[in-house]
Amino acid sequence: MDCSSWNVPMVTTFFNNNEQPQIDSLKGGRERKKQVNLQHMQWTRIKPSTQAMRPKMTLFQFWGREKEQLKLVPSQPTKSPSSSGHAGMQNARTGPLLPPLGTDVFRHFTAVSLEEIQQRLGAKEKKGRGEDDKMEVTQEQGNSAGDLESGKPLPPIYGDPPPEFVNTPIEDLDPFYRSQKTFLVLGRGRTIYRFNADPACCLLGPFNPLRTSAIKILLHSFFGVFILLTVLCNCALMTMRRPPAWSKPVLFGIVAIYALEVLLKVVARGLCVGRFTFLRNPWNWLDVMVIITAYLTAMVDSANLSVLRVLPALKIILLMPGLRATIGALVQSLKSLCSVAILTLLVLSGFALVALHLFMGTLRQKCVLMPGVSFTNLSADDNLTSDFDFQQHINNKANHYYPPASRDPLLCGNASDAGLCPEGYVCLKTGSNPHFGYTSFDSFGWAFLTVFRLTTLDFWENLMELTLRADGKSYAVFFVVVILVSYHLVALIVAVMAMAYAEQRQMHQDGLIDRQQAGSVYLSEKHQASADEKSPNVEQTVKEEPGSRPPRCDSFTQVCLKWNCCGCWRQCKLRLQRFVTDPFFDLGITVCVILNTIFMAMEHYPMTYRFYDMLSQAYLVLNLFLAFLIRSSNSRDEEGADNLHIALNRIIGAVIWTKARVLGHLRSEKREHISLNPPEFSNDDVAHKEFLALTFANPEEPRSQRDEASQQKGAEVPGGDDDDDDDGECTDKKTSQGGRRICLNLRLACACLLEKKSFQGFITFMILLSSAALVFEDIYLETRLLTMTILEYAEKVFTCMFVLELLLRWSAGGFKKFFTDPWCWLDFLVIGTFPLLLTANAMGFSPPGAIKSLRPLRVLCRFEGMKVALRTLLRVVPSCLDVLIACVTFWLFFAIVGVHLFAGKFYYCLNATDGQMFDRSHVRNKTECLMLVQENFTEVRWTNHKLNFDHVAIAYPALLQVATMKGWLDLMYAAMDITEMESQPEYERSVYMSLYFVVFIICGSLTLAFLVGAIMDPLKQQHSKLGGCGVFLTPEQTKYYQAMKAGTHRRPESRVPRPKNKLQALIFDLVTTPSFEVSVLVVICLQVVALMVETDDQSMEKEFVLYWINFACVLFFAAEFVLKLAGLRRHYFSSGWNIFDFVILILSVLGMFLADLIEKYFISPTLFRVIRLIRIGRLPRLIRGARGVRRLLLASMMSLPALFNLALLLLLLMFTFAIFGMNSFAHVRKGAMINDVFNFETFGNSMICLLTVTTLAGWDGLLDPIMDTPPDCHPQAENPGTHMMGDCASPLVGVIFFSSYIALSFLLLVNMCIVIVMENFDIAAEESAREVCKMDLEKFGETWERFDPQASQSIHYSQLSDFCDALPDPLRIPKPNRIKLVSMDLPLLAGDQIDRADVLQALAAQVLEDPGEADHLKAKTEGKLVARIPSKVKLGCPERVSSTLTRKREDVAAGVIQRAYRRHTVKMAATPGEKMMDEADVLASRALR
Repeated sequence: MDCSSWNVPMVTTFFNNNEQPQIDSLKGGRERKKQVNLQHMQWTRIKPSTQAMRPKMTLFQFWGREKEQLKLVPSQPTKSPSSSGHAGMQNARTGPLLPPLGTDVFRHFTAVSLEEIQQRLGAKEKKGRGEDDKMEVTQEQGNSAGDLESGKPLPPIYGDPPPEFVNTPIEDLDPFYRSQKTFLVLGRGRTIYRFNADPACCLLGPFNPLRTSAIKILLHSFFGVFILLTVLCNCALMTMRRPPAWSKPVLFGIVAIYALEVLLKVVARGLCVGRFTFLRNPWNWLDVMVIITAYLTAMVDSANLSVLRVLPALKIILLMPGLRATIGALVQSLKSLCSVAILTLLVLSGFALVALHLFMGTLRQKCVLMPGVSFTNLSADDNLTSDFDFQQHINNKANHYYPPASRDPLLCGNASDAGLCPEGYVCLKTGSNPHFGYTSFDSFGWAFLTVFRLTTLDFWENLMELTLRADGKSYAVFFVVVILVSYHLVALIVAVMAMAYAEQRQMHQDGLIDRQQAGSVYLSEKHQASADEKSPNVEQTVKEEPGSRPPRCDSFTQVCLKWNCCGCWRQCKLRLQRFVTDPFFDLGITVCVILNTIFMAMEHYPMTYRFYDMLSQAYLVLNLFLAFLIRSSNSRDEEGADNLHIALNRIIGAVIWTKARVLGHLRSEKREHISLNPPEFSNDDVAHKEFLALTFANPEEPRSQRDEASQQKGAEVPGGDDDDDDDGECTDKKTSQGGRRICLNLRLACACLLEKKSFQGFITFMILLSSAALVFEDIYLETRLLTMTILEYAEKVFTCMFVLELLLRWSAGGFKKFFTDPWCWLDFLVIGTFPLLLTANAMGFSPPGAIKSLRPLRVLCRFEGMKVALRTLLRVVPSCLDVLIACVTFWLFFAIVGVHLFAGKFYYCLNATDGQMFDRSHVRNKTECLMLVQENFTEVRWTNHKLNFDHVAIAYPALLQVATMKGWLDLMYAAMDITEMESQPEYERSVYMSLYFVVFIICGSLTLAFLVGAIMDPLKQQHSKLGGCGVFLTPEQTKYYQAMKAGTHRRPESRVPRPKNKLQALIFDLVTTPSFEVSVLVVICLQVVALMVETDDQSMEKEFVLYWINFACVLFFAAEFVLKLAGLRRHYFSSGWNIFDFVILILSVLGMFLADLIEKYFISPTLFRVIRLIRIGRLPRLIRGARGVRRLLLASMMSLPALFNLALLLLLLMFTFAIFGMNSFAHVRKGAMINDVFNFETFGNSMICLLTVTTLAGWDGLLDPIMDTPPDCHPQAENPGTHMMGDCASPLVGVIFFSSYIALSFLLLVNMCIVIVMENFDIAAEESAREVCKMDLEKFGETWERFDPQASQSIHYSQLSDFCDALPDPLRIPKPNRIKLVSMDLPLLAGDQIDRADVLQALAAQVLEDPGEADHLKAKTEGKLVARIPSKVKLGCPERVSSTLTRKREDVAAGVIQRAYRRHTVKMAATPGEKMMDEADVLASRALR
């Protein structure tokens, strides 16, 4: 019988080591023990399919699995002779179930241990695997216990190892290594270290004193601390800009220490021979590199090698196991990013190709001085034409126009919306690209780098400014698309990383749970054993609290603080206890803390002495009282929140009681005394409702019960009826019945009119029209008289229409129904601005135009998608507000610290002529600067930074800039230059002040990261409540969402019939072959490559070759169209991809042959070259094996509806703020980032500005000119073309404008988009796990019909290889596949037939990760088969007589027997003949039977 399917383990791993005799001179005792304990058990067969490779498991999982798989069936209850006493009882109870437990398993690694391992290895080699018929237990080889891996802590099931087993070699505890030459050493912190028992470096055995000493030194705790201090010292030396002379010998000493460490590791572990040697650990290669680079940098003084000096800093990773585990987890999670990386590369390449053909060479267009202007000072007799070189003139940088404080010349364009040149300059293409040529679209490589910069949002606002100035503002759409896609890719990356991290965390938690279970079993067993051994009289327990004090503190407490002899002292203690446990005591602490914070926040610059003295006195009083209160309440931190709740409720109850008494609603018998308990009211009293809504907390009642009771009480508050308010009714008791009927009919008519879709559509159109009218109210409106007149009349029409709508809604529903709806309140507030502005204009007033920015908000209640998104956001707002309040409170600490450090120290003396600060050697303080001003130096000013830390209010915008990493460098540089208050700064006088900003970036900025978690938790709750549907979706979008989930897999396409005409049939066979599709793909790639190699400065020859390559590609696609149309006939246009190819073909032909005509009269042919790039979209369709990419695309498609709603909401937000910005900052003085591209003068420019602020880019530059105050701006300056005066704005309005927009756009909406993508990625991952879809099953059936034309539902075993090779992916197993098919162990029927359901189940199991899904698929297939073929039920399924694996073993066994018998007959027979050979064959066949 063949035993290759049996798995034979080492038997000693399944029994407690207490059964085994001690290591002594009885060699082979364990072998006899195995025979005695196992002679009454039987073999257990493991299913071959379960022997696949599995991931590592914990020790408890290993034993739990073995407990389930082992079937130990003793033939008779025979007791082992060596098992007696307590050890025997314990082994009888736990031996078959648990691994060896407790500290008794630790045994020193001696020569006897090594000899036993060698005996096991010798027996294994002698007998061979699977031939020992005395071993009756099975174990999967190749998997070690995960909890006993090297570098992990010792599991708790082993208890605390005795001191004599620490830092000394012991026998290996892992059953997997029992038969290998290894031993363990337990280091500090119970950490496991595994070593090879073979001689290290072929010289030092495991018992060599030199090697054991090296192991003890290497694992000693002081040695690790010494190496860590050495690394830190090395890092400190590397930070020195100019190292001292003594640093070089110190570096040599450090290198010597590193070499000594490596030498110890090699002596302890060996060099490379063995699994646990020095070079087998990848982390040890870092030590080798450190030593090599250290010697190289010490011997060779080269600037190129100096970079390698940073490698020793990486040794910190080796010395910190937690950091090493974190990096390992990060590396493991990076494997999941392969699909995202592929998708990102494809997207970036597509955008780079589009940018290449849109902006090639445009960034070289500059403003060049006209030659006539340059030579106007020459005389008329000079000859300008003979010596003038035009190319030299335009290439001369001196003739280029440079904006102030700019290193690059001003870019320009020839489009209508592109940048213009100053007077006297002309726009020409010359010179190099901006930023020393690094910002360029002139080739594919530079375009890819620039697009990558755009996707990472690295100074992208400058890139957009340059591009829009050179090509036109209409190309801002390209940047919008790239930014949206980049955010989507970032969200996918975060989702993949989060999922990988969650999987690793789940694995870690599973292992922790297993260790806890194992530890609890061990403790229970140990407790039971100790209870049996100990007598009841001796049993004592000692309880220690985790927070117990030292003995000296306990004695002091017993003597001084627990003195109860005096009665007065006891009474005083009771009164103090009542005082400190009263809820108002905690309220007083809170009030004192708030007052203390307010006093600290009131400090500012400049402060008067009187105000300073007042704050100081409030601090000696408040701080002492606060210290006393806090010291008294340290032990009651958990009760503080409850007591505050009780105190506040008491105050509110007293206020309501007072209100009820003043109003006279309180009963007369309750007016005698004041009570804080809830008073009794009549049922119709208003105060009764207010009291029922309160929560009267009980300090002895749990918090959750009080909250639940408060909710129940609040639900019991009687409300008004749902009928319409009497104010909205026109009926009256004195009116006649006819008047009532007329009024009722009028209201009914109004309601019917409001409910008509035509009327609602008309109102929606008017709302959009009134919002669109605001776009034209820019700084150029007064110069367009016709437009201004139209807008004035339109304003009156809008006012009349919306007021009429409001009156109709009031008449139809009544005032109560109208004003109880929040959406109606929004309409009322917005509509109220129309008559207000109209009346103000009629009376001659000029109301603030920013009020008009509220008009677009009416769109919210008209579009269901926006309304649903806003409702969801409002549900998230409470949790987000908690995070924001925590951020504001946390930032308040840094703001107060910043005021104490920098208040009044950011001032400096400025030379307004050149905008530079005076040197400290010329002006030392404010007094000297003001003296220069008094000497009539008008260009000298004593000024301050626009954002500073003079008080807390101005410190918050400064901290916001630091948190968003925009403009924070200017603040940090100013802080590094401070000296004293009202003194001139000095360069890097206070460098250490930079630590303030570093700490805030690390601590303060990370508080904003909690916002994603605050958003995700309530969204998950809403998602679960809706039954797995999207929380941002309308009912119509929910249907699409469900359809996407149901249709996550590919759908079978309808088969096109083969034409009967022979020629058409040949063409049909040609265009439907896979080779034809591959040829089309090759031509597509060729065309894309031809587009990629184009450059701005390409030669005529290159352009000629590329033209004909493109021409050939167009001819090929035209031929493809003709062939497919002839072969597929009318079915050609039934495919969307074919229609897409046809449209691209038409556009390509038009772009090639009509380029000049289209460029002259229509649009540029560049767009046609870009349209050809869309053809690359067929590439992902042909990549069927990219499952990860399909999952990402599926997550993107499922996120589209919710992202569309959020995009609409973000667009409305940008529209509203753009209108507000136009009316508030249109005339701000240009400076910093506000220029002719980024400004609020027009609606388009305002949207461009807000687009940059949405990504937190450049908002500091936009805020800087808004913060200007006189004399930096002029309030009375004239603005040509308008009656508005001044170029100043309100700094407060500017700070609120940008802060609110950042909070609403980036921190809320952008993070919300990331959360949506992450949520849908999880769903897509679950849905795409089902890799076998309906189409795959249909393809399987079609292929099976070709091999089973009789529909017998079985094929011969010889056809299986061809059948599996003919299947499409993912079920296909390409040839050579016979070994794979044999290992699948398919059942064989009579006549070597294979059933269809068995083949499908086996193939599906190769794809699906869950075997249960394959079994379900088989049952489902058999059910359908029985429904189609009822005769199969009557006749019964054929009996399984064998399997492919068994048949293969029989064939192998037959060959072995035949060869053996032939050798035997050859040896025995003198003259072998044909008869003897025939007899050998007969005997072999009998042996097989």
